[in-house]
Amino acid sequence: MRIYLFVSLLAFFMTSCATANYYNKAIHTWQGAPADLLKEKWGEPDQLITLPNGNKLFVYVTKAPRYTPPPLVPAAVTSSGGRATVVAPSRPMSSEITLSCTTTFEVGRDNKIMSANFSGNNCPTDERFGQK
Repeated sequence: MRIYLFVSLLAFFMTSCATANYYNKAIHTWQGAPADLLKEKWGEPDQLITLPNGNKLFVYVTKAPRYTPPPLVPAAVTSSGGRATVVAPSRPMSSEITLSCTTTFEVGRDNKIMSANFSGNNCPTDERFGQK
């Protein structure tokens, strides 16, 4: 059982790293591209911040709530004096987690993308987020 858990966790972390590396490469294809082309493909940014140096920061945010079902807990059966008693465990409530991805592009005064960064636990992995 422990080896199964270890292998599952290892596969999850390896996939997470590969996903992050792919997304990082995809968004960096935008460096040097015009900001108008980014807006054409990604839409208007969720936030537009003017930096002290005059550059702009385009911020794109995605959020998606996910509900996790409560774990299944087996009932305990006890017997004494020929009688069986079934003890139903209390079930914890389901929980909600928010998956998100924040991607930022710094745009210079010449309207060209200078840099790209991201953070979050749910950044996309397909090629449509790259420039090419």
